[in-house]
Amino acid sequence: FKRELLDRINYANQTALEYFQKTLERPKYASVRDGYLRNKRNISDEAVEFFKLGLAGDEWDGLLNHAARKEISPEDLEKAGLALKSETKGNYFDRFRYRLMIPIFNLSQKPIAFGGRTLKKGEPAKYVNSPETAMYIKGNVLYGLNSAKDAIRDSNSVFVVEGYFDLISLWQIG
Repeated sequence: FKRELLDRINYANQTALEYFQKTLERPKYASVRDGYLRNKRNISDEAVEFFKLGLAGDEWDGLLNHAARKEISPEDLEKAGLALKSETKGNYFDRFRYRLMIPIFNLSQKPIAFGGRTLKKGEPAKYVNSPETAMYIKGNVLYGLNSAKDAIRDSNSVFVVEGYFDLISLWQIG
């Protein structure tokens, strides 16, 4: 039963990753890629691709609708930390809306969680992150270790930085 649950969460996370990447490419959101990432954060296209950055659009059910086409239930999206269930109406909605999506990978290169950075002024939370799930325990994961582990082993040294963009910036300068 646990293996089946982990497989469903993995499929939901992989589908969400692809959806977020495609959303970032949509012309409607060119200002995010060109204005925010390139101009404000100085994040290169290579870094966007390497770190698989994406975007949760401004729809309440964009990911839910996409996932339904991939035969992923709202309940599985909820178990993956990607959807929430309304306590009053009982319907589901996307956890992330209009946020830059930073995927978090395990050492096997599987997306296991997401950090969502707001793109709206005045949002109460700058970051909304995935909750802990059967696949993701926050204290057991170090962002970027999946791509840095070989370099750490080769150099026998490591830099630990606080934020997603701190790590991406260091990657960009080598």
